[in-house]
Amino acid sequence: MATWEDARGTRWILTPIWGPPHSEFKAPVSHGPVTHGAIVALKIVLHFWLGCFGTWLYLRRRGLHPAACYAGGAVLVLSYPFLHNVFSALNWGVVWTPWVLAAIDAWADRPNRVRAALLALATAMSCLAGAPASFLYSLLIALPYGVWAFVHGARGAPDRRAYWRDAAVSGASAVGL
Repeated sequence: MATWEDARGTRWILTPIWGPPHSEFKAPVSHGPVTHGAIVALKIVLHFWLGCFGTWLYLRRRGLHPAACYAGGAVLVLSYPFLHNVFSALNWGVVWTPWVLAAIDAWADRPNRVRAALLALATAMSCLAGAPASFLYSLLIALPYGVWAFVHGARGAPDRRAYWRDAAVSGASAVGL
């Protein structure tokens, strides 16, 4: 790893993950050669794992085969936003999106306060992860999906009035949290 400060006072860090740095790169400070790769920050690895597992859980809840769920997690992590912003906080809010979608599914299937609280928790984690822009992108996915899931759940309910009542009470509880 190497670190340096440019003329404007910005601190830069070079962390080679796939082999040594380029032969023409010279940093003012270096901690020696990296011979077997580098240790990636644990929070980055955990956020990627969280996104993979959340995608697997969401797809499994939708009834897909486990192999397809694993492939979905791999596609999420290998997608452009994750690979382009590997060390960026922009990924932190996005990894909670599959969890929000799974919570929406659970709440829309059978609205109650516990499921609404889990939906509020997943949404709050996406909001509080440290990237407001990512939270807004997550909402662009979650809000239309939530409307669709709610309408789909209401149409399939044996007693629509009870479904609407439970959804209103639990939804108000979730908003209050």
